[in-house]
Amino acid sequence: MQWTTNITGHAHINKIKVPAHTGNNHNYYNQIAQHLNRLNKCFRFDLAIYIEEWHQMGPAADEESSEDEEDHKPDAEKLVSKYSTPTHLIVNYFAILFMLLNGSNPTAPKPLLQLTLQEAALKYKLPDLVPAICNFIAQWNCNLAPDNIKLQIWHSVCVQQTSYHKKDLEPLQTLCAISPSASNLYGEYNSVIISNQSESNWPKHGLVGHTIIQLCVIFQPLHCNFFAAYIQHFNVGSMSMVTQMPFLK
Repeated sequence: MQWTTNITGHAHINKIKVPAHTGNNHNYYNQIAQHLNRLNKCFRFDLAIYIEEWHQMGPAADEESSEDEEDHKPDAEKLVSKYSTPTHLIVNYFAILFMLLNGSNPTAPKPLLQLTLQEAALKYKLPDLVPAICNFIAQWNCNLAPDNIKLQIWHSVCVQQTSYHKKDLEPLQTLCAISPSASNLYGEYNSVIISNQSESNWPKHGLVGHTIIQLCVIFQPLHCNFFAAYIQHFNVGSMSMVTQMPFLK
């Protein structure tokens, strides 16, 4: 008799590895169990919706759908479970970044929004933006007078990183820093966790060596070869007994 480990190996991937990679590398067993529990709930919900639609449409619609299936049968190799792996293509933005740095695409689009320091401070309602950026630019020896400083401003940036375990490309994430407007009185600002050092032991040491900030303005001063962001820094307080997460002030 021939023995194979394909079945158990495949089950280990779907039931252990995939749920583990979706967590935050803490409390593996609890998070895997929670992932599988929610996956089962999603499956049962889809099944209930299908049964309800079948009752509403009646057996006649089911006969028509079976005839359509006979006319067009999909390849078995192309059938992928939507609950186990993503089917969309992940774009390699690292390759695009290197292409732009090498000047391979000189016609790459630039942001349409260009403001002076005073205009940016008024638009984003940040009274200390002018002295903060002037002091920052002086450290880069750009030799720009405050009245001559213009900013290219991005409302959003795309961020991509590699996975913690396999170093595979992760899906793209978008970070926003949108100024207040008539339709959006308070603007839209994303918060992120950044490292204060070039290397950090994340997530083993938690927030040690990291800072939680809120993006306020994402910009590049004209005639300067760096990108920067004006941020709001949060102070990390005590831990919540309910959520087991720290309070931010």
